[in-house]
Amino acid sequence: MSRYRRLLTVAAALSLVVGCAADQAEPTEEDSMQAQHHTMDPEGGITFDEQIQELEAATAAVQKHMGDDVVARFGPDTFSPAAVKERALPQVCEGSGYHLQISFDIAADRDLQELYDQAAAVAAELGLSENSNNSDGVNERGGIFYGAGRAEGRIFVVTKRGHQDRVDASFHTRCSDDPSMEEQYQQSSERGRDQIQDEYGIPGQ
Repeated sequence: MSRYRRLLTVAAALSLVVGCAADQAEPTEEDSMQAQHHTMDPEGGITFDEQIQELEAATAAVQKHMGDDVVARFGPDTFSPAAVKERALPQVCEGSGYHLQISFDIAADRDLQELYDQAAAVAAELGLSENSNNSDGVNERGGIFYGAGRAEGRIFVVTKRGHQDRVDASFHTRCSDDPSMEEQYQQSSERGRDQIQDEYGIPGQ
């Protein structure tokens, strides 16, 4: 084989390799999110940081199955880990411990059977067991009630009564008496007390 023909053969091989590499498109961020699973550790969610991670996982799963237009809220604010760390006042559980909670803004004109099925898909991805008192789809009153997570110590619920013009949806973490939760509660309480004293000119103690 002449030197010229050898060069042509090498060039053709290189062109084939480059073409194959080009055909294998780089995965986009959206593809990665779609492939990602957000199963929770049933034994986790104890520390303050772990509870924030569970709020992130719940938000990602809800937006994955119900749409990116669903907004997660922490109180009146849009949920973000930074906002929770800065302003979170953990809620006191019955008995003992504290938990965190977020709600989801979901359009009221959604198809309810589809929404019920999507709620079940969110719970399955998070590893939450379905509760026993669900409506099993649209009930005779034209509403839905889906709840999951009681067995794992969490609560994920999506509900709409037939006469309501809104969908109520929320997730709250397990109750935890970890010192990090107590510390966050005390710090947030002190900040709130200081703000009230400053606003109304009340002397500090």
